[in-house]
Amino acid sequence: MKREEEGGMKCGIFVANIIALAMVLAYTCVILIGLHYKFTNLQPEDILQVAMDMFAMALGLVLYVACVFDKEELNGMKRWYLWLVVADYAGLFLDAVSWFMGEDHSVWLAAVIVNLGIFVCSPLIAYIFFRYVLAYLDIQEDARIGKMLARMRRGAIAVVLIRTLDVSLLVFFQAHRVIAYRRGSLYFLLNIYSFVIGVIALFMVIRNRKKVAPYQVLILVMFVLAPLAAVISSVFFDGLLPMFSTMMAVLLSIYSVLNVEKSRERSAVETELSIANRMQEAMLPNLFPDRSEVPEYDLYATMNPAREVGGDFYDFFMLDDHRLAFLIADVSDKGVGAALFMAVSKAMVKMRAQLGGSPAEVIADVDERIGKDNDAGMFVTMWLGYLDLLTGHVVACNAGHDYPAIWLQERQAGAQADAQDASAPGAGSEGYVLEKTVHGPPVAFIPGMPFPEVEFDMKPGDRIFLYTDGVNEAQGSDGEEFGVERMLAALNAHKDLTSEALCKTMKETVDGFVGDDPQFDDMTMMALTFRAYQAA
Repeated sequence: MKREEEGGMKCGIFVANIIALAMVLAYTCVILIGLHYKFTNLQPEDILQVAMDMFAMALGLVLYVACVFDKEELNGMKRWYLWLVVADYAGLFLDAVSWFMGEDHSVWLAAVIVNLGIFVCSPLIAYIFFRYVLAYLDIQEDARIGKMLARMRRGAIAVVLIRTLDVSLLVFFQAHRVIAYRRGSLYFLLNIYSFVIGVIALFMVIRNRKKVAPYQVLILVMFVLAPLAAVISSVFFDGLLPMFSTMMAVLLSIYSVLNVEKSRERSAVETELSIANRMQEAMLPNLFPDRSEVPEYDLYATMNPAREVGGDFYDFFMLDDHRLAFLIADVSDKGVGAALFMAVSKAMVKMRAQLGGSPAEVIADVDERIGKDNDAGMFVTMWLGYLDLLTGHVVACNAGHDYPAIWLQERQAGAQADAQDASAPGAGSEGYVLEKTVHGPPVAFIPGMPFPEVEFDMKPGDRIFLYTDGVNEAQGSDGEEFGVERMLAALNAHKDLTSEALCKTMKETVDGFVGDDPQFDDMTMMALTFRAYQAA
């Protein structure tokens, strides 16, 4: 799904680039045509009209590029807005070309085609505009709206057909060898469709005014009335003097007002997310044991969220004077919701662990409590272990989490000497291996299920590496996952590093594999080295 979304986004950007290039070429053509005619066949008012069209075209190009490459997603409203800009830009281009041609009878056929294009643009703009209003007001397309849109589409097709046939009928406008361009007495009838669409859109805005702020109602009303006024006024001029330029000016005002609102909303959201990010960072331990103060173990962890806040977490704390609890967890989602679930889960695990009990008992109790009121249907995978610093004995429980990578030097050496039990973590291999022992379901996933435990002993120099699936499931540009084999290879290539250096090296290795693609999932790692037994 992620690759399909990225592919769709890349395709959309490609199409947007092509349209922008076409708009640039259209503007260049207007300039070249103007240089060809050298403005000699234009009256002063005609030159003003062409200047208005060219200025509005430049404005439309900037507006289109800015709209495509801002941070807002290409949702329904924005897509219709972009089509409005493109359709109006096409009208401006054709209008400017038609004014340059003027009374040049040698290009009468081109004049016919250009003016036909102008007349075809008008009903299309009206229909697209109405769809934009519906999307802006967030009006769902039910059966009634669907029928209305079907009638509007048929109306647009009928108007386009009538205007096309008029090339030969010469009822509404004339363009031929003798008269390059003239309007007929029934020209105003061509604008009835746009007028009706505008009135209906205005009615929809007023009817749904409570959905938007008062200033947004005002800007939408202006969006309706300004083009309508331009259409009406164009009846009294020999040409489409104000229509397309007015529409582009209104589109600019719409974009400016909406951008101000989006900036306010985005600023508020970014501020809140920044606060949430700082709060989440404060919840995770960031003071790691110094060797001079804690000679028994070396521990370090990192959490890199895919968004501003994430659902992964880690923790470590002393249960008593000689037992260290350490855990890593991954909530089933990302973002703010996962962060809230993470905060609750982390607090409950730590509180319950400090009350006593084995890792399995702690997780089972937390599973029962979280599962009761879990209306959101979220769950969390978790690996919780207790390390006895006096003996090196580890008791751990895996609740649906990824297998940890463990390096037990003495056990591996013993396996080579006397073929120890192959089920023991690290048996028969050198360096880090995965502890593939039985585990229970994720917490809050299937309430009431048992959570088995695993036990093993660590000697000075032995290591444990815990991680979330953001590490092994990180994908490169070709869709291939980083995988546990690459992870183990990286661990064993740097197994003599400190815990801090190992985590940072692993992060760099994963980043190098992924390349420039954005991080898709939260990435959390914890490295623990047992250095020495605690003095009794």
